[in-house]
Amino acid sequence: MLKRIFVSYSFANRNTYKDFNTVLKKYFQSKNIEMYAFVFDYKNIVDDRTLMKAALKEIDSSDLILVELSKKSVGVGVEAGYAKAKGKKIGYLYKKGSDLQQTINGIADYIIPYDSIEDVISWFEKSQLLYLST
Repeated sequence: MLKRIFVSYSFANRNTYKDFNTVLKKYFQSKNIEMYAFVFDYKNIVDDRTLMKAALKEIDSSDLILVELSKKSVGVGVEAGYAKAKGKKIGYLYKKGSDLQQTINGIADYIIPYDSIEDVISWFEKSQLLYLST
C-alpha cells in the first residue's frame, strides 16, 4: 500500500491549484496516505540550491510522484525526471484540453486527464493504485 505521495505543481501557477491541492490532500488522508506538495508545504526561505535539495529529499521519501502539468513548468519537469531516475512511479495529471507535455507523457506510469478534482479522485478509486504494494 502506498504510504506517501509527492505532488509537484508549478510554483508560478500555485494559486491555481490551492483548492485542488486541499481536496486531494484530504482525500489521501482519508486513505491514511501522507501527501506532500512542495510548493504548499515547504515553508523555509532558503537559497535555490538548498530548496532543490529539500525537494529531492521529499521525492526520495515518497512512493508515488504526481506531477500536475496542465501548464509547462521547468521545475515540475526536473522533479519528474529526478523521480523517474530514482525508479519512482509517476502519475501525470493534466486538465483536459491543455497541451499534452510529451516528455512527461513519455515517462509517466499513469496518465490522469481530468476536468475537476472529482475526476482525479474517481481515477484513484477505480485504479486501486493506492492499495498496491510499493
